[in-house]
Amino acid sequence: GSPGLDSVYKRYFEMFCEAFDYSKSITLPLCVNDTGCWFENVINVADFKDKCSMCFPQHFFLYEKDFDEQCKQLEQLGDEPYIHDKLFWIGTVYENGTLARKEFAKIQNDRIVNTSNLYISHEDHTKYRYLIDIEGGFQEKCGYSARIVKLLHMKRLLFFVDRPIYSFFDYKLEPWVHFVPVKRDFSDLFEKIAWADSHPD
Repeated sequence: GSPGLDSVYKRYFEMFCEAFDYSKSITLPLCVNDTGCWFENVINVADFKDKCSMCFPQHFFLYEKDFDEQCKQLEQLGDEPYIHDKLFWIGTVYENGTLARKEFAKIQNDRIVNTSNLYISHEDHTKYRYLIDIEGGFQEKCGYSARIVKLLHMKRLLFFVDRPIYSFFDYKLEPWVHFVPVKRDFSDLFEKIAWADSHPD
């Protein structure tokens, strides 16, 4: 449903072929998105989610032509003081989607703005003191997050929920340096918020 994704997936396949130099010797149908597809003889990257921690591709870099400019704008907005002393999240909660999002959607608390199935701009994210990143996708076992790329530019304290799979750059991020780690069942979320409140620096 995202603009330009067809060309992005084509480019992923070209990069795969270039890396293994198989482009002239075999035909290999490969589906690289996080939901998979159901055509015969197609290798789904999503099928391997529960077997290992995959480095998922990050489509923002390829199909958003003004990606760098968007990030600069978010950094500028992040220099402004936050308006709401709350933790903010927005995302779609699918009926057959990841359990992590379903569990988070159940949390009711005055310090949390939990908005699902609506649209709020990235710019408006910067109005909140804290942000949280939760894996997405259509499969219950696990998914991955595409939004962390932009969340990291917003200059807000980021809470990062543990997950089985990561994008290729996530491995460079360090807990307590780039984000506050949160357990996947959210059992330590309020403890971490309280810690952040008492350590504003």
